[in-house]
Amino acid sequence: MKITVKELIELLKAENQDLEIYFGGLDFNRLKDRGTELQFQFNQLVYQDDKGDVVVQNH
Repeated sequence: MKITVKELIELLKAENQDLEIYFGGLDFNRLKDRGTELQFQFNQLVYQDDKGDVVVQNH
């Protein structure tokens, strides 16, 4: 599922601005502009395999 940056900002505006964001155990690294999409990057490698399962690899 993808959402636009505008949709994400609107969702975040409705929240308490002092709250921390939890990424389910992933360590947030940075945002990366990929031209047609904005990618959240983590210190772990996260991808979907051929079966559709999400795989997380710690480095």
